[in-house]
Amino acid sequence: MKNTLYSLAFLTALTCILFTACGPSKKLKASRAQVNQLKKDSIEARKKFDKKNAVGKNTADKTKSTIPLPTYNTKSYIPLPPDAVDHNFKSKYPSATQVVWTKRMPLVKTKNENAMDYKATFVVEKNNNSVIYSENGILIETREQIEPDQLPPNIYDAITKKYPKAIIVSATDFKNSKINGAYTAIIKSKEQSQEIEVILTENGTFVE
Repeated sequence: MKNTLYSLAFLTALTCILFTACGPSKKLKASRAQVNQLKKDSIEARKKFDKKNAVGKNTADKTKSTIPLPTYNTKSYIPLPPDAVDHNFKSKYPSATQVVWTKRMPLVKTKNENAMDYKATFVVEKNNNSVIYSENGILIETREQIEPDQLPPNIYDAITKKYPKAIIVSATDFKNSKINGAYTAIIKSKEQSQEIEVILTENGTFVE
């Protein structure tokens, strides 16, 4: 009888232990299931957000392409011009340094409404120069810096005659496919701080 009581007590205790041990285990399993479900819901939500954001980005890109072309006064800096422009520039100025490219509205009108010109400012032997190419690599304009006293005598005399009270700040050897000019000069009046640019032909005639 005593052994029977001991056996019952043992079984009761064992049942309690098992019940106590299994209870938290089931709760733990339930908790893990909830966490996994939350993770799954979070991943799904993230996918939906990314998909929506991608659609918005594509829409923004399409809208951006409809923005009008820049005006003549707008400069747009670019890392590199088209291959034809880059090749012709490097062939003409292999020692150029500090090259900065910008794109701008064409100086010469074309049938292509989306055509752009490409301008490079750069340094050669400490002189500041600039060139303008069409998008297919045709050279349109060059400005190569020279010292004011390197201007031909007839050019220098024409400037000082028209602007006797001004000083020549800088000058360039100038070529442009649309302008019959040969030299440019930046002049500054002693009475005014504003600088102006003048363009002259080889015979000393001012280009208006």
